Amino acid sequence: MMRDKMRKAYQREFNKRIRALNKNIANDNLWRGRFIFLQRDARWWRFSDGSGGELIVFIRGYDKKTGYYKDYRLEFAPWLKSVNWHLSMDIANEFITEAAEVWSENPRPSIDTAEDWTSAKVNVEKLMAKDWNFHVAYKYWEGGKNIW
Repeated sequence: MMRDKMRKAYQREFNKRIRALNKNIANDNLWRGRFIFLQRDARWWRFSDGSGGELIVFIRGYDKKTGYYKDYRLEFAPWLKSVNWHLSMDIANEFITEAAEVWSENPRPSIDTAEDWTSAKVNVEKLMAKDWNFHVAYKYWEGGKNIW
């Protein structure tokens, strides 16, 4: 019973953080809601000593303009100090600056010409039904070969 309360509390806290990330992107003068991050799945991992656990969250980044998406895995616990960094820099920044290839479209996007994507509708059901497209961190690759 305690485990379920903790899992639900962690899920609520993660929901707050992903909403804050999406709100920041919507309010950004350059991106204006072009990108959105959604939770695709979550699993609870309990510590062997029963003292707590972590929520393993699978996040899907989506580019509303191109329809491109990519999936990421995040180990979430509110007490982890690096969670906000991993969510905003390792996931959101990697998706926007590298995976979505927005810089190849226009190497110098301008705030003055940025399109407003905040009101663009996303068919979440259709998006979540698509196959997985996982991001694999570069530290797991050596010379283009997966070392897993």
